[in-house]
Amino acid sequence: MKSAREIYLATRVHGLRTRLLKPEDYTALIGAKTLSEVLEYLSKTDYNDVVRDLPPVGIDAVTLERAVLKKFVNRLSFITDISTGVFGEFLRQYIKRFEAENVKKILRAIRSKRPREEVEPELYPLPRRYTQVNIRAMLDAKTVEEAVELLRETIYREARNVIELCRQLKSLLPLEAAIDQAYYKVVFEAYKKLPPSDKKPVIEVIGAEVDLKSFMIVVRCVLLRVKPEIAQMLLQPYTYKVRLRALKEVLNARTVSETLLALTNT
Repeated sequence: MKSAREIYLATRVHGLRTRLLKPEDYTALIGAKTLSEVLEYLSKTDYNDVVRDLPPVGIDAVTLERAVLKKFVNRLSFITDISTGVFGEFLRQYIKRFEAENVKKILRAIRSKRPREEVEPELYPLPRRYTQVNIRAMLDAKTVEEAVELLRETIYREARNVIELCRQLKSLLPLEAAIDQAYYKVVFEAYKKLPPSDKKPVIEVIGAEVDLKSFMIVVRCVLLRVKPEIAQMLLQPYTYKVRLRALKEVLNARTVSETLLALTNT
């Protein structure tokens, strides 16, 4: 028998689910010819508040994306706040995906010497209670090395070990891969503790994510001409529908077209 807390959570989640866009909504949005048409359509959905709060001028696709993502993060934060037990613990790890993305965005910005005031608005608005990283300090860092050192007390501490490889490749790929590996490690550990009835829908989401991450790493490694034995270390150790062995074999491809063709057979 479900507890009162579980019933409350299920009710709130169901309520939020009814507000999600439906397949026909996405069809309509894909068919829109201008951003104005997209905004007009969204104003008739549960995203009407997003459209209403947009600035009166200077609206572009990036501005709209940030606003929509902010609403998504807020919803996920709310569900995480009211969740308990193993599922609550899973959500507390899963929501770190925005922390990981923020860290990678900051590292890219430092490398390209973008000003803080330009980067900060682009970060996901993750509540402080769900992040171990001192984002403000990272934004103030002058070098990638300085920023990475700030991760020493977080789940991303191992990223410090690939700094030299980043220098050799002249790319942040090893750092980004290390950050993703740290994130998915805690997510999959939390996933394993879920009851069997909850695992299937969860693995369909995180499994697809991790496979896509591996695909992207493979393609980037081929573009950078990273040696297969080094590229293998950057792959996610977790896979869903793609075999890790098959991914390692794809790393021997010589061109992006060969890589994409090989990936279709994994």
